[in-house]
Amino acid sequence: MAEKLAIPLLPAAPFPNTPNYRHLSLSSTPPPPSVLPQSPSSVPLKPIIKQPQDSNFVNTRHRNSSALNPSLLRLPRRHRRLGKHRDPNKGKPWTHHGLSPQGQQIFQILIGTDLHSSNLGCILNRLFENQGISENQEVGILGLGSVNADILGIIKGLGFLGKCDLAFRVFNWVRSRNDYQNLLDGPVVAAMISILGKEGRVSIAACLFNELDKDGFDIDVYAYTAMVSTYASNGRYREAVTIFKKMEDAGCKPTLVTYNVILNVYGKMGMPWITVAKVIDNMKRDGIAPDLYTYNTLISCCRRGSLYEEAAEVFEEMKLAGFVPDNVTYNVLLDVYGKSRRPEEAMGVLREMEICGYAPSDVTFNSLISAYVRGGLLKEAMVIKAQMVKKGIKPDVFTYTTLFSGFEKAGKDECAMKVFEEMRNAGCKPNICTFNALIKMHGNRKRFSEMMRTFEDMKNCNCSPDIVTWNSLLAVFGQNGMDTEVSSLFSEMKKAGIIPERDTFNTLISAYSRCGSFKQSLSVYKMMLETGVMPDLSTYNAILAALARGGLWEESENVLTEMKSGQCKPNELSYSCLLHAYANGKQTKRMCTLAEEVYSGEITLHPVLLKTLVLVNSKTGLLVETERAFQELRRRGYSMDITTLNSLVSIYGRRQMVKKVNEILDFMKESQFTPSLITYNSLMYMYSRSGSFLRAEEILKEIASNGLQPDIISYNTVIYAYCKNGRLRDASRIYSEMRSSGIIPDVITYNIFIAYYAANDMFLEAIDMIRCMINHNCRPNSNTYNSVVDFFCKFNRPDEAAMFVNNLRKLDPYLSRDEELRVEFLDCSSAYVPSNLRIESGDIPSKYHNVALVVGVTGISGNSLADILQLSSTPGGRWKVYGVGRRRQPEWQFHHNHVQYIQCDMVDPEATQAKLSHLSDVTHVFYVGWVTKSTEEETYEENGRMLRNVLNAVIPNAPNLQHICLQTGQKYALPSLDSSAEIQNEPQFVEELPREDTTDSYYAMEDILAEEVQAKENLTWSVHRPAVMHGFSPYSTRNIIGSLCIYATICKHEGQPLKFPGNQAAWDGYSEAADADLVAEQQIWASLHLEGKRQAFNCSNGDVFKWKDLWKILADEFELETVEFEEDSTTLEEMMREKGPVWDQIVQEKDLLPTRFEEVGTWWYVDSVLRCQTVSDDYINRGMEKSRKFGFGGSRNTADSFRFWIYMTRKYKIIP
Repeated sequence: MAEKLAIPLLPAAPFPNTPNYRHLSLSSTPPPPSVLPQSPSSVPLKPIIKQPQDSNFVNTRHRNSSALNPSLLRLPRRHRRLGKHRDPNKGKPWTHHGLSPQGQQIFQILIGTDLHSSNLGCILNRLFENQGISENQEVGILGLGSVNADILGIIKGLGFLGKCDLAFRVFNWVRSRNDYQNLLDGPVVAAMISILGKEGRVSIAACLFNELDKDGFDIDVYAYTAMVSTYASNGRYREAVTIFKKMEDAGCKPTLVTYNVILNVYGKMGMPWITVAKVIDNMKRDGIAPDLYTYNTLISCCRRGSLYEEAAEVFEEMKLAGFVPDNVTYNVLLDVYGKSRRPEEAMGVLREMEICGYAPSDVTFNSLISAYVRGGLLKEAMVIKAQMVKKGIKPDVFTYTTLFSGFEKAGKDECAMKVFEEMRNAGCKPNICTFNALIKMHGNRKRFSEMMRTFEDMKNCNCSPDIVTWNSLLAVFGQNGMDTEVSSLFSEMKKAGIIPERDTFNTLISAYSRCGSFKQSLSVYKMMLETGVMPDLSTYNAILAALARGGLWEESENVLTEMKSGQCKPNELSYSCLLHAYANGKQTKRMCTLAEEVYSGEITLHPVLLKTLVLVNSKTGLLVETERAFQELRRRGYSMDITTLNSLVSIYGRRQMVKKVNEILDFMKESQFTPSLITYNSLMYMYSRSGSFLRAEEILKEIASNGLQPDIISYNTVIYAYCKNGRLRDASRIYSEMRSSGIIPDVITYNIFIAYYAANDMFLEAIDMIRCMINHNCRPNSNTYNSVVDFFCKFNRPDEAAMFVNNLRKLDPYLSRDEELRVEFLDCSSAYVPSNLRIESGDIPSKYHNVALVVGVTGISGNSLADILQLSSTPGGRWKVYGVGRRRQPEWQFHHNHVQYIQCDMVDPEATQAKLSHLSDVTHVFYVGWVTKSTEEETYEENGRMLRNVLNAVIPNAPNLQHICLQTGQKYALPSLDSSAEIQNEPQFVEELPREDTTDSYYAMEDILAEEVQAKENLTWSVHRPAVMHGFSPYSTRNIIGSLCIYATICKHEGQPLKFPGNQAAWDGYSEAADADLVAEQQIWASLHLEGKRQAFNCSNGDVFKWKDLWKILADEFELETVEFEEDSTTLEEMMREKGPVWDQIVQEKDLLPTRFEEVGTWWYVDSVLRCQTVSDDYINRGMEKSRKFGFGGSRNTADSFRFWIYMTRKYKIIP
């Protein structure tokens, strides 16, 4: 999956290989020791501020690293700040300083007159008349400076006064002159672009820039920098980066201002720190020393990725370089700590700020409040707000919105609404952020009507939805599994002209993964890269969250390794996702190992991680570990949230620990936590499984009374409670209420009713309910059919279970073969499949659980084993499969691409050792190989030799080998299949019968198996003795259905009726058969189930048939005429003796798979079956008794099986 993750985890244009930010360092001086008193609850911190006059420093964790190169800061400034000497109006009211008297006069005329284009030309021509230049005459060198300065001053002045259109007309008039390239030098172009940018006319500015470039105008650093700034100030960061790269490609050296602007752009884009470091390297290369603004910008670049350690190091290097932090510096650093959920360090910055004489502003307090809110310390955040008011600073909309969002996220809706009301009473008008927070709150509570009403209120308040609004809506629909709405909303967003940003892509990745559309998430990721948006920490965390939902823990580890390598430093949310991946992937040991790294401090302990540990341990049922994480949260004084408390309610509720649940509910009430829908659902679950099941419906009503909307889980829980307690009428009433509320029943709803009907012997109603769910476009799953099959078996009605399974396709026309096999394999599953081997629909195998060696894979049983072992639903899976055969792998078996085929002559011990001894990962051997020789003695010797050679090659070399299945056959009880044989073991051929006094290959093989397994401790075995097998394999010596199909094909070709070649006993008497798939399933069951080990089992379909009935099926399949039975001593082998050329002609004419007639037609075997005595009814009735007693209840309808294998023979083009 890591490859499929193609996650182009690294972008198409990779960042530099150096993953370290340390080369950014400006000094190698180590930081001085901390002298600040440390909070007992905080980790020891190292200083980041060095101030000789004061012993109070801000502290932070500081990993060992070299500092930034000091030479970088001490370079003389060789480039003037952009506009430094040219703009005396910077930061002041506009003056005419710099304009000539003529320029001042023209400027006054321009701003005082409503001009037309013709008048404009006349006025501006005066600039040139003063220099003695006529209208069409070019400006000379001497007059250039004065005219150029006047043009620049006039355009700047008009821009200052907000007359952007007039400024642009002046610019275009100058540009229309033949000598415009001399007049419009860099500062003029830069000034015009800047004016357009400030007015938001980015497209016009870009068009102007591109036209000048196309006309060959010499665009200098001023124009490039202005264009980059214009894009940046209007939020078009990608275009800003494009212009910057174009500037570098053109060989135009950036100035300090250019670098500062692009650093700011990278910070806004959340570029990886390594990209920011590369810019600093380029500054050093160009000999440009950072200024205070550079350092402030570098610190701000650390906000997006929560890079508080990097911010601290930059802050210290700034001090060492001789720069004194200003108010902006402290506020930005404080904000970094806030976004990194580091409230203690943020408070330290505030103290240092006040010591240095900087009064905190509303921005300072808002950043500090944000730090406490993000850290979950809501009470402390309210204390900071009180301090803010005490200092005479009035809380603003950002203050209230931050607090509102914090309470909402913690599940304290009442407190959130109090903050909102306080905000309105204070006359503070909600802004776009407030509305976004309200939308998120209503969406999280599934109050979609209120959410959309807020969306409309926002428009009425003249607040246009911004990118955050759209992202919030996308997130809400995503977390509620509404993938259609996500896609529609994204399209609507693009139609509204909103350009998706990184946060949008991150939200989409998360939304689609919550909807179960992981492939769609990866598509969004690739789209993000294709549009030039680089992934950041949030992107990686979104990918990790998507992987975690699928339990893809190995891929999650790979992504985390990618991040650690330098692309993006993991934070607490990254490790939180990894914990979820382990939990969902059922990797409890790995989860506990990571938890110990958190507790030990190897991974920085953070409240987010402790809350995650509560959640994942609750999810996996680890009560002790759940309580440990919860107690650690309380011991450290971290605040709780509703998700954490819900996790405790859930695990206590599942264990019926009502007292503990009530303690948590009391705590929630005391702490003003508003119970969520998950809280109520957990409570209903607890009561639905107890004697107080009536409380479940009471809680359902309570949900609605508290303004919440019950979901499908709520209703299903109450329906289950009533069905479990035999109150079908009440369950049906709740079902009707659910439908009336607009909630559509899901597969679980139907399964509850189906299980109830089946458990109460109401199978007709159960099957009607299955039809109902199919008609309502709800697909049944394995549990749907399992419940019916299970209860058929519990009521001792296996024949009806088999009939139900065999008629599934009539009931469900869309049932796939894979699903059919799954249900068939789970036939009477409650009797023989352990719960730990039941395949749940959500299971996603991440590795091979077992490794099978199928010896005789080209035979009938081997082919079925290969088919079934590849299914994800097969118990013990996911299976890796080796297949061994004596000949080259046949073409018809190429579809077994999961089977690693090994051609091996098993009669040769050396060849067997060479081919099989290296298979050290084998856990299960299925020996189903068989050869038939000309004499019984040769058959006896060769089959015994083959088995021994295989076991000698595998057993000593496979340390994880657990079980060996050996297939023999019915001949164990019937020493000869000849019609003349005297059957001594009548009437009951059960497994424990004594052996006949004869030489038999099956006896020898079972003896060899018993002997060889003694060589390995704890190695178990089972023996399987099927009846005459129905299956598919053109190469099997016992391929009775294939041989009959060849016979029928030749009859049709020659226009002959289908004559039965057997005897009267077979035609009219009862016979039995064993479906090859059923035999394979029995072997897999025995290899995994304790009761199946060290036992011998007969195997048959469990029903009886007459050959005259199957003969009619065969005739119908080939559209042949049948004749009544006529006694004839001519055998089928004699009838087919000269038909080889006929078969070759049919193969050629019908374009069939090339086959050899003597291989596909085993006529002697068909004769032995159709001319043998039929077995007694006692044998048929008791042949599978032991299997059923020990737990395997599989069965087949022989007529359906017969048809299916004819279909398979035709499917692989063996017959037309």
